[in-house]
Amino acid sequence: MKSPPVPTRVLVLGGGYVAIWLVRQLRSAVRRGEVELIVVDQHNYHTFHGLVPEMLTGKIQAGQIISPARRLFAPGRFICAGIERIDVAKKEVLLHRALDSAPLTLSYDHLVVNLGSVDDLTRYRGVGEHTLRLKDYFDCVRVRNHLLAMLEFAEAEPDPVERRRLLHFVIAGGNYAGIEVAAELAEFLRSLLKTEYPGLKLEETHITVVHSGERILPELGRRFPRLSEYAADVLRKNGCTIELGQRLASATPSEAILSDGRRLATRTIISCTGAARNPLLDQMPFERDKHGRLLCDAFGRVGGRADVWSAGDCGAVPMKNGETAPPLALYAMQGGATLGRNILRTLQGRSLRPYAFTGMGDCCVLGFGEAVGQLWGVPLKGWFAWLTWRGCMVAYLPTWSKRVRTLLDWITVPLFGRDVTSVSGDAPHMGVTRELYETGQTIVRQGDVGRVMYLIQSGSVEVLATDGRAGEQRLAVLGPGEHFGEIAVLENRQRTATVRAIEPVAVLRISREQTQQLTASFKPFAELTTARRGVNPSEVDSSKRLSTLS
Repeated sequence: MKSPPVPTRVLVLGGGYVAIWLVRQLRSAVRRGEVELIVVDQHNYHTFHGLVPEMLTGKIQAGQIISPARRLFAPGRFICAGIERIDVAKKEVLLHRALDSAPLTLSYDHLVVNLGSVDDLTRYRGVGEHTLRLKDYFDCVRVRNHLLAMLEFAEAEPDPVERRRLLHFVIAGGNYAGIEVAAELAEFLRSLLKTEYPGLKLEETHITVVHSGERILPELGRRFPRLSEYAADVLRKNGCTIELGQRLASATPSEAILSDGRRLATRTIISCTGAARNPLLDQMPFERDKHGRLLCDAFGRVGGRADVWSAGDCGAVPMKNGETAPPLALYAMQGGATLGRNILRTLQGRSLRPYAFTGMGDCCVLGFGEAVGQLWGVPLKGWFAWLTWRGCMVAYLPTWSKRVRTLLDWITVPLFGRDVTSVSGDAPHMGVTRELYETGQTIVRQGDVGRVMYLIQSGSVEVLATDGRAGEQRLAVLGPGEHFGEIAVLENRQRTATVRAIEPVAVLRISREQTQQLTASFKPFAELTTARRGVNPSEVDSSKRLSTLS
């Protein structure tokens, strides 16, 4: 009896737009048993970034921008795991699961590299520690909660200086993402302060866009400079400040420092300044372009191989006009469709078809009824551009359920208002995080309640105390390896001194819970803290050390 043919295994690394559109081409072959399709991603959902600005400001529910991976990639198999190593010589990929890093090795006949990009944390000092980013879904949720938390804190804040700091929102990047976030935030503040936050005034809020170029929306402005100027005028009309020819030089917990040295007092820095290539690409022995993407031929094959394919963020696929397809969603979608068709043609022994898409248009929303963009080279602005964008967003949402739910949100929000629930909780004061401070910045202030302690990694700080007669006095200078703030944390009392950075300094911020655990379990640290408090450690019963010191 003749055994059934073994299906060809197509392994797709990453669940982005390339994977979604590739799967649509291979579904029939999977159902016929000709192809075994496996998609691997560390998340079991796909994030639709086109609606992120509206999600941040409560126009749509947070869940509307994500779609379940298992539905998107059916009838293929989906594996939720991280990718550890790619071995193209053995045609194997090593995976690990998030639970315990247990390994899993998969072989393949055809490999599709669709790993996406990662945040570029090298652009300026503090970008990883003190900026909010919009790369993955949880980043977006964090930004949404943070924006609402700033309004909550500001309404209760009596100090006008700190109040202005809480209500100043700095956005790094004048590209599509940064401008759409700024525009939606401006509309959000105008509508929300009237109804939900009566203790705040619109004139107290401030939005600053920092952009290194001569005009915002450089992708659009190169062909249509008037549209770029129109967008800038709309933003300024809505109360935004645009800092052109400037970059962020440093981000700290309380300031954004510009390249010309100016300091913007803020508690919110949203970074929209670009991404870096996925480091997993470094494991592959293929030539890369100047942006780090794998060089592909016109059919999407990598390095002249017939079994490795790529497009989107990871693959530089040449277009008919001589350029390579940019790492944008529309090009990734068409790239995925091209790869899917060409994999089928390879299996069938037919000639391959080159990547044919050269662009359709782009658009930037500037608030309700306002947008700028171009469609097949025709410039658009105002209501028509806005309605065109609305239609495209609905059409490109990957599932019908999300299309319907998004439409319902757009219809019901004007009737019932936006969702203003923040679920940040105590997250800012939990665990261990790294913080950066610039010269002259205050890390802790005398009189504040101690909720965290600090361990100095680099740089130095001065400890200052103020009394009514002698004024401010320097008590000590601390450097790398030294720590401060633990006594106020353990005794749950106000701080007795101010600590200020003498030079750029990096510290580890340790929450009260972790400080108590460290004191209870690490004897040298417990002895040091009890000695500082004037208590003999030998007199403290070890079984009661935690309760005694807290």
